[in-house]
Amino acid sequence: MYAVIVGEPGVGKSSLVQRVVQELALPVWGLVTCKGDTLEEEAGGFPVYLQHLRGYGQEGERKLVAYCNRKQLEVRKEAFDDVAPLLSQPVPAGHLVLLDELGVLERVSESFCAAVLGLLNRNQVGIIALKHKDAAFLNQVRGHQYCRCFHLSLENREEVFLQVLDFIQKELNGKLA
Repeated sequence: MYAVIVGEPGVGKSSLVQRVVQELALPVWGLVTCKGDTLEEEAGGFPVYLQHLRGYGQEGERKLVAYCNRKQLEVRKEAFDDVAPLLSQPVPAGHLVLLDELGVLERVSESFCAAVLGLLNRNQVGIIALKHKDAAFLNQVRGHQYCRCFHLSLENREEVFLQVLDFIQKELNGKLA
């Protein structure tokens, strides 16, 4: 089962995910979305990358998947398509699946969305940070049979942290039994 952390921008979804991962002290496998450095003020933009994770802090290749600036969003479908096969690889034993952060950029790549849903169908134990948007792909993740959503706000961060930690620990214990 997957703990899916859903919340508005800025409530701390990624911070909560990292806190849970640190508390569990397990190797992770999956993808992290990260912003690159902001470019000069005239451009006012920043790149968005997908970083493959495996093990304890072992980071694989970063793929530039989008570039955001004040005037437009340029999403690179081919980069999402290139990353999709990573999600079809076996998850190493004892690893926690981590997908941080799924949002609306991914919808440009049917193969990426299908790979995420395929990973969810494998019923691993994992944690996902999910943008709070109404989009078909995100709704499929939220409604997936192997996902349990936890709604995060500024007011309930500690409570949700404890709930997610408890949920994942129980799932891990069930997989080991």
